[in-house]
Order: sequence, then structure tokens, then C-alpha cells
Amino acid sequence: MVEALGAVRRATSVSPDHAEGAALEVMLRPEDLRIEPAGEGVHATVISASYVGGQAMYQVRFGQEVLLAVGVIDRDARLPQAGETVGLRVAEHALRVF
Repeated sequence: MVEALGAVRRATSVSPDHAEGAALEVMLRPEDLRIEPAGEGVHATVISASYVGGQAMYQVRFGQEVLLAVGVIDRDARLPQAGETVGLRVAEHALRVF
């Protein structure tokens, strides 16, 4: 099992060289991160949010990391502004372990 950004997923591609409980490197694609309302998922701070065609691109800070998230635009909702707190979730299939 691998935990990242509050999500726990079963990893099938972990090398047998990795001991249980050891740190691993994981990769998340920008489209695998979900921006949620504050209070849902883990807390992240918006650095920037902009429209890119039919999608929105977000730069968010989670702890010391800056992450990029891309998602489908909800035309009835406004984009969060820089400095706002949002929730961040990982899509079910998202974690890739190295």
C-alpha cells in the first residue's frame, strides 16, 4: 500500500527491494489531481489558476511541494484565487511508484 496526499492505494509495481514502510517516489499526472472545496481532501494553497481551453490549470502548494493540476471546467463555478485554500484529492488510479 502506498500513501500520497492523503490517498492510500495498492501498488502492484513496487520493487521487492523496497522494505515495507520505506519512502518511495511516486508520480502523479496533473490530470490525476482533483481540486475540491476547502475542507475536502488535503489542504493546499492556490498559487495560480487559469483557463486553458475547456480546462482549468492550477498551481497549488502542498507543504513544501508545488503541484500542477489540470481539470475540466465547471462553468458555473469560479476559479479559486491565489492564496485561497482548496482541497486536493488523488484520482483512484493515479499513483505510479518508482
